[in-house]
Amino acid sequence: MYILRCLTLVLALISIGQCWDCSGSPIKGPEIQAIHDYLMVKYDDYERGILGSTSVTGLAFVSTSNDIFPVESLTLTRYLPSTHFYRTTLKTEFNEYSEVETLVSSAPTSWGWDIRTCLSPTFRAASPKFLAQFEAIRASGAQDQEIIARSIAALFAAITYKGHVGHSTVEDGIYTVELWWDQTMFRLVKVKFEKDGSVAGVVLWNPKQKEVDS
Repeated sequence: MYILRCLTLVLALISIGQCWDCSGSPIKGPEIQAIHDYLMVKYDDYERGILGSTSVTGLAFVSTSNDIFPVESLTLTRYLPSTHFYRTTLKTEFNEYSEVETLVSSAPTSWGWDIRTCLSPTFRAASPKFLAQFEAIRASGAQDQEIIARSIAALFAAITYKGHVGHSTVEDGIYTVELWWDQTMFRLVKVKFEKDGSVAGVVLWNPKQKEVDS
């Protein structure tokens, strides 16, 4: 029985790396249009020149809806069935970091779409509003808790250059997953679970500064 449980966990963890679709074709529809319109308003720090050139003064979404791609996870779809995740690219004002990969989540509401964004952790600290949505998750057991924690970490790996998740540990209900940037382990994704299996909070920890990423 123990061997069967371990095998099930291994297969589930392997599937995390297989179910992410970060290079698929863009999709269309009212949800994508709503995301496009939201990004155009939220990230509008740019000016158009007379000859059509673009001058970015902060963060700017100067792309089209064709540049919004789905990022899928079987685990997160199971626990957040109404929430869809996407990735896109924002322009920045910095020559050395001219583009930043960005996560977008979208969920239907009575008034429209609840859209949230989170920039790559190599560029900026994770958005508290974006992280808060994971508190709606309630795991059915310890095995699921680890898979959920690794799936959340994989979201951030999807917008990290050469990003991937590493080892995970658990202590006092807090699962800690390594987030790697190429050959550097630069963040720890910490997911705290309550005794009933619900997610109490998610933070990105900076191991070098020994503090929550800010």
